[in-house]
Amino acid sequence: MKTKVRIILINFFTCLIFFIDRLSKIIAKNKGIIFQNKNIALNIHLPSNILFPVIFFILTFLIFLLVKSYQKKKIFFIFSLNLIILGAFSNLLDRLFFGYVIDFIKIPVFSIFNLADVMIISGASLSLIKLITKENAG
Repeated sequence: MKTKVRIILINFFTCLIFFIDRLSKIIAKNKGIIFQNKNIALNIHLPSNILFPVIFFILTFLIFLLVKSYQKKKIFFIFSLNLIILGAFSNLLDRLFFGYVIDFIKIPVFSIFNLADVMIISGASLSLIKLITKENAG
C-alpha cells in the first residue's frame, strides 16, 4: 500500500475514534452516568492557571513531532501521535466546556476513564515500544 493511502487511512481511523469518543461522552453525560474528573493522570490536582499552559506546551510539542513525522513519512509515529494528540484534545475540550473531563468507563478496583484516555495511553505505549525496540535493534 502506498504511503499516502496509509496516511489517509490513519487520519480517517484516528479521527473516527475521536468522534466516537466525543459522541460517547455526550451520550454518557445525557444519561447522567459520568464521573467528573477535575484532576490529571494519577489523580494529581493542578490549578487551571498551571494546567492549561502545561497542556498547551505539551500539545504544541506533540504537534511539532507530528509535523516532523509527516515530513519523514514515519507512518508508525503518525499513527501513535495522532492518537495522543486527538485524545488529549478531546479531554481538553471537556475541560474548556465543562470544567472537568467526562469519564464514564468504570473498571472496578482499577479506574474510571474514557476513550480519549485509551487513545493517549495506546499512542504513548506504541511510541515507547517502538523507541525501545529501535534502541535494542541498533
